[in-house]
Amino acid sequence: MTCINEDLIQRYIDTEVTSEEKAYIENHLQSCEYCNKQVEQQRQLAAHLKGMISQFQSSNIEIPPFEEIKKTGHLFRYHKRKVVGALLVAASIVISCFLFQPKEEKQKNYLITYDLEQSLDANLPLEEQNLHFQIIEYK
Repeated sequence: MTCINEDLIQRYIDTEVTSEEKAYIENHLQSCEYCNKQVEQQRQLAAHLKGMISQFQSSNIEIPPFEEIKKTGHLFRYHKRKVVGALLVAASIVISCFLFQPKEEKQKNYLITYDLEQSLDANLPLEEQNLHFQIIEYK
């Protein structure tokens, strides 16, 4: 036979087992000294706990009434400071972005014209040809 587990022993002590389980346990307890000790220890522990519970039930333990904690607003002020600080930092970042924007240079328009004194020779490099360019800036 295998020994009885603790859950089954506790249910046996609390009389929560079926009639088949009760017969099996009582038959096993006749031949197993270890399980007899386990059952006895569980019964002693249960009796001790019941005695302690009954002491608490019979004695009058006075529980003081709960007092409502007055809110001082300290926590709200702390969070308010954090929010104001964060807004100041955000505002300073936005302002600095506008103040320190790179200045845009005005776009200049150019007109490029060239004069050919003679026709281009495709066999000569550009450096050797006679080209005249004129660059005119206008608005």
